[in-house]
Amino acid sequence: MQPRNLQHGQQGQVARSRQSRKIPKLNTRDTSLSRKAMLVSLKIGVWSASKFDKNVSDEVAQEKNASEDAGRYRKHLLPQFAKDGSSLAKVKQAATAAREFHYDNTLPWSQDGSRILTKANYFQYVEKMRKFRIDFDTAVSVFMDEYPKAAEEARHFLGDMYRGGDYPNPAAMASNFKFDNIFLPFPDAQDFRVDITEDEVNEIKKTLKAKSAEAVTGAMRDAWNRLYEAVSHAAEKLSNPDDIFRDSLIGNLTELCNVLPRLNITEDQYLDQMCTEVRSKLTAHTPKELRKDPALRNNVATDAAGIVNMMQSYMGDQK
Repeated sequence: MQPRNLQHGQQGQVARSRQSRKIPKLNTRDTSLSRKAMLVSLKIGVWSASKFDKNVSDEVAQEKNASEDAGRYRKHLLPQFAKDGSSLAKVKQAATAAREFHYDNTLPWSQDGSRILTKANYFQYVEKMRKFRIDFDTAVSVFMDEYPKAAEEARHFLGDMYRGGDYPNPAAMASNFKFDNIFLPFPDAQDFRVDITEDEVNEIKKTLKAKSAEAVTGAMRDAWNRLYEAVSHAAEKLSNPDDIFRDSLIGNLTELCNVLPRLNITEDQYLDQMCTEVRSKLTAHTPKELRKDPALRNNVATDAAGIVNMMQSYMGDQK
């Protein structure tokens, strides 16, 4: 979307910055990730409390003279727990909060779900994840206490759709919830040892090195793009005095500038510099101050557009 009503050259700056997606020109002086980072995965399991009901789906299809494949009816097994505020809803909320924090504080690595956790961000990550685990386990405990009675009450809510076999016994139900945070060392080509031929070992080391270099590029691209998107969005929203913006517009920038330096695995001085610029020019004022002072809002919008423009000098066109 093209920014509206940009002033003092902002429109041209942001328009040029959005002509294509961007990739940073990375500082790759050290791609030995095994000394700077580890791999971490987060696997959370939550009982869905819903199930496909073939009988009801067939009945609806017949009533409407439709094909059996026209639709699928999925019933809530615990309708009384489908609303916000229930113990099951709190389990799901804890899971969602943990997943969001996990993705915000790590960088992409591979398709198997593992992500890069820098050593600089390790202690903050572990401390916060421990709290999420406590919240999750507490909510699960409350739900498990309520589950037997709730399963019986479901007869009333579901009527003819109730099937006793849809409800696991409490011991089996507990296995539907899990919260696993797994840490693994980063693959190190120099430490690769296995009983195969030397040529094969060298080929595998070569592949591991290439994978690590690729991971660095992808991870830092992700870090730059997070900041790029957030600053561009701020420039657009603040440039139009009639646009309403939420407190999170500034809060998200503050959080990004707190975490990105800890995720900067290549020690890219330009990324750190951009975070410093954002802190000093964009997040130094509260949302309330920006709403009350149109002139201040315009100045911050100008600064945001200027930072977007500066980022262009450190970012190349996507290939």
